[in-house]
Amino acid sequence: YGTAYAPGAQPDFDDLRVTETTPWQPDHQTHFEVVGARPHSDTDLDHVVAYWKLDGDAKDVLGKYDGTVAGTTTATHGRFGDAAGALAFDGSTQILTSCAPIVAVDGSLTVEVWARFAPKTDGSAYEPVTVTAGSSGTSWAFVVTTYTEFAFGPAGSGAVGGLVSRDIRDGAWHHLAGVRDGNAKTTGLYIDGVLAGSSNEAFSSPVNPDGKWKVRIGAMDGSGAGKPDTYFVQGAIDEVIIHDVAKSSDYIAKRAIGLPRVRFLAHTTPEAEAGVFPFYDYALHWGNAATKAQAT
Repeated sequence: YGTAYAPGAQPDFDDLRVTETTPWQPDHQTHFEVVGARPHSDTDLDHVVAYWKLDGDAKDVLGKYDGTVAGTTTATHGRFGDAAGALAFDGSTQILTSCAPIVAVDGSLTVEVWARFAPKTDGSAYEPVTVTAGSSGTSWAFVVTTYTEFAFGPAGSGAVGGLVSRDIRDGAWHHLAGVRDGNAKTTGLYIDGVLAGSSNEAFSSPVNPDGKWKVRIGAMDGSGAGKPDTYFVQGAIDEVIIHDVAKSSDYIAKRAIGLPRVRFLAHTTPEAEAGVFPFYDYALHWGNAATKAQAT
């Protein structure tokens, strides 16, 4: 209650209910449920570079960058309730891919992911969700410890991005999005659909210009190229998506929180003609407001 579902949207949908009107019983409440966030579309993939659903495996929806699991992952309940809709990482496992986004000086990028971390309070437990890392700097990375950060920048130039003193290792699902806007020269971190931190930038060289550094999920090399990976995630990861554009704050909010939708049980009228099945009248109420609800 009181949290905006999308910029400009009504923030409070308290006292939500659906009513049915029949000739025998006017305006009585019927069975309903509220449903929210949804997985990303499998077909609307405009500007999507790679999309790992992690539904028990490391396949890319686009079929270009299927990942290889190094270690052992376990299928677990995903963010959207599917029994094998995410992968659980044990703190020593990662997914290696051949995806190597090259971002020009004026280029844009959006990286989004759902993550659920095992509860912990250890500040030394540095957990990278998804990363493209070079030997002398970071191309981009989500890292979580007692704070949460999206770092972005050319190797060796010093990364910028969003860093907030919020520890999201609480056992709940969180949506993370890192957005680099090449036109505005800004980089931001969104947590659960809300801009949590941002910074300005003035890069003079592209990120990952030779395409050498590949996307990895669940780990990063913290000690230099070619050396053993030193940081791993302990928790579950779902829906890793890379876009080659800066997605809007409205898109991020809708992905993280979802537009509120109501699903209800509708009845058809008994006096319907053959082959015609009209519904009774239904109304959606919230607070003191109401509107006609369309049964489908």
